[in-house]
Amino acid sequence: MGDFKQIGSLFDEHVKCFVSNEAGEISYASSSLRDFLGLESDPQHIKDMSVSGSGDFGRLESGFYHLPTATCSEMVHIQVKPIGDNFLCVLTLDGEGEAFVSPVNGSMLATISNNLSEGLYCTTMEGEIEYVNEGFLNMFGYKEIHAVLKKNADDFYVDVKQRLELRALLSNDASANNLEVLFRKKSGKTFWGLMSVYKVQGWEQVYLYGVIRNINHIKDMEKQLRLEKERALRASEVKERFLSTVSHELKTPLNAVLGMAGLLRSNNPREDQMEHLQVMQHSGKNLLFLINDILDFSKIQGGKVQLFPSSGDLSVFLEQLMNVFIQQPSEKDIAFNLDLRDVPDALLFDQGRLGQVLNNLIGNAAKFTFFGEVRLAVSRTKVEGNKVNLLFEVKDTGVGIPKEKQDLIFESFQQVSKSATRAYSGTGLGLTIAKELVELMGGKLTVESELGFGSVFSFEVPFLIPVNEGKEVKVEETEVVGSLSGLRILAVEDNPVNQVLLRHYGKSWSADMTVCANGLEALTVIENQQFDLVLMDLQMPVMDGYTTSRSIRRMSGEKGSIPIIVVTASNSEEIKARVESAGMNSIVSKPYEPEDLEKAIMTQLG
Repeated sequence: MGDFKQIGSLFDEHVKCFVSNEAGEISYASSSLRDFLGLESDPQHIKDMSVSGSGDFGRLESGFYHLPTATCSEMVHIQVKPIGDNFLCVLTLDGEGEAFVSPVNGSMLATISNNLSEGLYCTTMEGEIEYVNEGFLNMFGYKEIHAVLKKNADDFYVDVKQRLELRALLSNDASANNLEVLFRKKSGKTFWGLMSVYKVQGWEQVYLYGVIRNINHIKDMEKQLRLEKERALRASEVKERFLSTVSHELKTPLNAVLGMAGLLRSNNPREDQMEHLQVMQHSGKNLLFLINDILDFSKIQGGKVQLFPSSGDLSVFLEQLMNVFIQQPSEKDIAFNLDLRDVPDALLFDQGRLGQVLNNLIGNAAKFTFFGEVRLAVSRTKVEGNKVNLLFEVKDTGVGIPKEKQDLIFESFQQVSKSATRAYSGTGLGLTIAKELVELMGGKLTVESELGFGSVFSFEVPFLIPVNEGKEVKVEETEVVGSLSGLRILAVEDNPVNQVLLRHYGKSWSADMTVCANGLEALTVIENQQFDLVLMDLQMPVMDGYTTSRSIRRMSGEKGSIPIIVVTASNSEEIKARVESAGMNSIVSKPYEPEDLEKAIMTQLG
């Protein structure tokens, strides 16, 4: 041991070193080492020096280690050399010898650490703080490192449970990354930090090295985004209610106008009266198309439009659609033709939305064509299993579209020119809606046109073929046959003109039609009379249709299961969901033809 004392006298003032046995018991430490570590007496054991780093100093390996010193923490290189049964351990800093070969030395690391805005720290597994950088001090509102050292990390957590959760994570894993933690500053103010923590095996214990980034600004942005989202949702709900109200307030009187015109036409009017009634009905339907375009455009913008495919005979569907245009009175010399090539009979498709697209395209073609034809051509382009692609082409011999205007026509509220707006009217929404619906179906609407030589609007979309045991199923069109004679119908409708219409319809069907002005009145009538079916409006004073229907469904016996058909001007997807939830059976949208209502009634009654 005297040899070690002699070595110590040589290196005591200039070399930071100590001598230890395998058990970690220190027999010698230089005064230079004691001054460096800030120790008043010789360390008795390795554990007296809080060492952590790349080597395993518990086994006295050479390596880079992190030591808390008298003033801060330093990264040092410790070179371990066996001398007999003991080990000579030499600590080297930047510029103190060839043994220090780290590309990042202690002073350089300290400089980098203290210039970071992030907070760096080192604690024991129990949370006792061994080291922090200046970023940490600034983040938590401290000026001196000694005010933080030996504090417990728990003191900085607003919710100590988060600290316990961190310990639980690190009991199994070597690190925990990107944890969002609410911290408390010295002043008591709080802030959100994004923290990552790593376990490092030290001399006698495990240390936790962590980095904290202040993310208050991100949390503020998230809060602002949540508020904006909530405002947007509230605005969307207000808009939805507004549109529902507008739809009801416009379509309800429009239903009365068109219905009364239809009744007058059925009473053998004079020729001049018939002409006036036709103008009334034509104008009313144009107004209906305008209302529907505005409502559909709003729903598309809000992402509220969905497709509801059902089995149908596409050929029959297209023939019926073209017949509507063929039978319309017109002063133009236009032929409406349908050309079907290799089109399967049975397909799954949303008849309402496909019809809306084709009605828009064919109606638009007819508007801008004065002679010749408007042709709908549908052909098969590809078949894969039970999937078939069909190409739809609407061709006309109309005025055509200038090439520079062909992209413009698909934009909202746009038409080819201002003169076209005056000459042909319209909102400029039809093609926008058609384009969006085609994309919803999985296709793309395009146009080819030459000024003076007509236009071709086309789109290709996939369809599913309904199959049964590998064979194509042919969907037969079923006609509802029956009579409403003697049927007991309760109509719940608050609009006086529509009440008159319903009484006329009941009389024409030889049905017994009872009319109530609101839901509360209807419940009283149902309790005292027997009915076969209820026609229910939704928006009414005193008691609305939803509340009334739920009350009917709670009645005992046959009254509780009476079929309820909603007759309403509001038909959004949200309304449909509420209708189903209230126990109503089906919907007829206002304005409607009496034949449509009659068919819906007979369908419900089987």
